[in-house]
Amino acid sequence: MKLKKILVLAATLFSLQYNYAQVSASRTPVFTGSDDITAVKQKKASLSVHVNTSGASVYLDGSYRGTAPVRITEIEPGNHTLRIQKPHYETRTISINLRPGQTHDIYADLEKISGFLYVQTSPSGADIYVDGGRVFSSSSAIELDEGFHRISAEKFGYKKENSTITIIRGMTRTVSLTLQKAEFEITSVTASKKKFNPRNAGGLGSIDINFSVTAPETGTLYITDESGSILSSSEYTFTTWNGTYSWDGTDKDGYIAPDGTYKAVLCAGKKEVVASFSIDSSITYPQLSITSFGSGIAGLPVPKNNPSGSFTMEFGAGVCFAPLSEKTFAGAPYKISLAFTAADFLELSGNFTGFFAGSDRFSASGAAKFAWSSLVTDKTSLKYGISAAFESTAKFFPEEKCPDDGSGISFCGMMGTESDGTFAGLSSQYTFYTGTEEFAHLWKNGITVLKTTDFFSAGAYAAITSFPKENVWFDHADAGIQACIYLGSTRAYLILQTGCTLFPEGGIYLNANAAVSLTF
Repeated sequence: MKLKKILVLAATLFSLQYNYAQVSASRTPVFTGSDDITAVKQKKASLSVHVNTSGASVYLDGSYRGTAPVRITEIEPGNHTLRIQKPHYETRTISINLRPGQTHDIYADLEKISGFLYVQTSPSGADIYVDGGRVFSSSSAIELDEGFHRISAEKFGYKKENSTITIIRGMTRTVSLTLQKAEFEITSVTASKKKFNPRNAGGLGSIDINFSVTAPETGTLYITDESGSILSSSEYTFTTWNGTYSWDGTDKDGYIAPDGTYKAVLCAGKKEVVASFSIDSSITYPQLSITSFGSGIAGLPVPKNNPSGSFTMEFGAGVCFAPLSEKTFAGAPYKISLAFTAADFLELSGNFTGFFAGSDRFSASGAAKFAWSSLVTDKTSLKYGISAAFESTAKFFPEEKCPDDGSGISFCGMMGTESDGTFAGLSSQYTFYTGTEEFAHLWKNGITVLKTTDFFSAGAYAAITSFPKENVWFDHADAGIQACIYLGSTRAYLILQTGCTLFPEGGIYLNANAAVSLTF
C-alpha cells in the first residue's frame, strides 16, 4: 500500500514538471531568421510633436531633438519625459508612456509670458516706439514680453518723450506721457550726391536735397550758383519732419546749368541752412553689360568705369540655337551680375550664370577691372586698363574642344580711344584652366566699337579664340551687337544683345539675350 502511494506521488510530480517545461518553452522567443529580428525592431515607438508657435525646441529625456513640428523615431517603449521650450514662453513638461510599435502625437500649447501696455499721450495722436523698433498707435493695447522696455512718444511739433517701464506677466499697465511743444528748427539739409551731371539720364542726372525740421512753419528752398543767383526754388508748408526736393540741374528757363559749385538754401522761421554740391559734366555712365572680366560688350571688357561709388545690378536671360545641328535648340541661360565701382579706376564685379533649359551646369566668376583715361586732345582721350578674373565655368557651347569643367584664372589687357562719345578699342585675354588636360590655355583677342549718348548706347564686337599650347590658333570666332536704352526717367536701362559663334569645322551657334541693368 505504501509502495502504491509512492508511485502515484512520483507520477504526479513528473506530470507537473513536464507541463511547466511546456509552458516555459511557449513563452520564450525563438529567433529563426531576419523576420524575427524585424519584428523586434518594429516594437520601437515614435513620437510626433506639434506646437502652437513656430521655433519651439523639443527635448526628449533631456536630449535635444529639433524644433517643432518634429517627428522622433526609434524610441524605446516605456516612460519618457518630453520638454518643449521657447524664449518668452512658458516651458511645457509632459510625461508620456509609449507602447511598443506605437506612434504617439503630441499637440502642445505654449503660453506666452507677456503683459499689456496702454500708452496715453497729451496731446493725443502721438506715435509710440517700443525698444526703438516697432511703431504703435497710442489708442491700442500693446502686448509685450515680460521685462524692461524703453518706450518713446513722438508727434510733429513736439519734443520726443522717453520712459522705461517694467512689464509683468498677465498684467496690464497704463503709462501717461506729456509732450512739450518744440521750437521750430531746421535740423539738417543734405545733398544726395557730392556732384552730378544733369546730362545723364533719369535719376543719374538729378540730385535730391533732403531736409528735416522740428515743427510746423512755412519756408522756401532755393538752388543758387556761386554768385548767389537763384536757379530754382520751391515753397513748403511743413507738416512732417522730413522732406525732399529733386533738382534736374536746369535753371528757370530750362537750360542746363554749367559746371561749378551750387548751394541748396532752406529759409524758414528766420533760419537758414545750406548744403553744397557740384555739377560736373565729365561724370558719365558708359551703359555697358557686366561680363566675366568687368563691364563691357558681350564677353569683351571695355576700359571704362562708372563713377566712383556706383553700384549696378543686372538680370538677364537668353536663348541659343544651333541651326546646322540635328538638335536646333542649344540652351536657355540666365545671368545675375553685380558691379561696384570702388574708385574711379577700380571696378569689382561678380557673375552667376545658370540654365533654364539645355544644361544643368552653372558658371560663377569674379573680376577686378582697372581702367584709366588720358586726354590726347580736347575731344579725344586714350582709354586703357587691365582685368584679373577667377571663373568656375560651365561652357555655354558644348564643344569638345572647350574646357567644360574646372576653374580658370584670367588676365586681360584693354586699350582704345574715345572721341565725341565714340569708342574703338582692342582687348586680349589669356586664361589658364585647371581641371582639364586638353586646351588648358585659352587666348582670346577682340575688337569693340561703341557709340554712347545720354540716353542710349550701341556697339559691335568681334573676337577670335585660340589654344596656343595645342597650336590651335583659330578654334572659333565670335561676333555680335549690343544696344542699351534707358527706361524713361529711371536709373534702369534695357540691354539687348545678339551674336553668333562660328567654328571652322562648320558648327555655328546663334544667341540672343535681354537684360535689365539698374545703377545706384
